[in-house]
Amino acid sequence: MWVTNLFVAYSGTGNVGEYAISGATLNALLISGLNVPIFIAIGPPAPQLSVISAGNQVVLSYPAWATNYILQSAATPASTSWQTTTNGLVTGVTNVAVTVTNISPARFFRLVPG
Repeated sequence: MWVTNLFVAYSGTGNVGEYAISGATLNALLISGLNVPIFIAIGPPAPQLSVISAGNQVVLSYPAWATNYILQSAATPASTSWQTTTNGLVTGVTNVAVTVTNISPARFFRLVPG
């Protein structure tokens, strides 16, 4: 993904402006009313975890481009001991999927950068 625009934070005014690489102003007030903006971080969107019911199983999948993400599971969302999920990992053309049976105890899943 190539960056085609620049985003400039004006700490004195609380605004963020958008400019083309050529220097042309695209939107000088793209974001306004911030409390002393100093830094801007722009990155690719986070992958979405899809959940599909298939009989007595659930298929969890996410985009194949998310190679720097790890699928983890835990018994509760507040757990401090999330475990990497590797059983049943299948790499497809358009996504990565894990199949989980409904017989197992309840689990919560998340994608985290890895």
